[in-house]
Amino acid sequence: MTKCKPKKKKKLTGMAYRYECAWHHCFVEASDYIQKVVISEPHGRYAENLAHDAARLAESEHDIPCIHTGEYLQKKKV
Repeated sequence: MTKCKPKKKKKLTGMAYRYECAWHHCFVEASDYIQKVVISEPHGRYAENLAHDAARLAESEHDIPCIHTGEYLQKKKV
């Protein structure tokens, strides 16, 4: 019997990483009530609003604090 190899989690880069950091930032900044509702209803109204705010933050020129590293992400100029 062969063992399945564990899948390696790909490290996000670029805009995907900005979106993830923005989502985590918005989630942490939200109230405890909103966090609980988003966890219990991931496709609900509050989750949609949180995703919208995260997308606006990720696409903006603002620096985003990254939860994983504690550093600020700066948007790369193209």
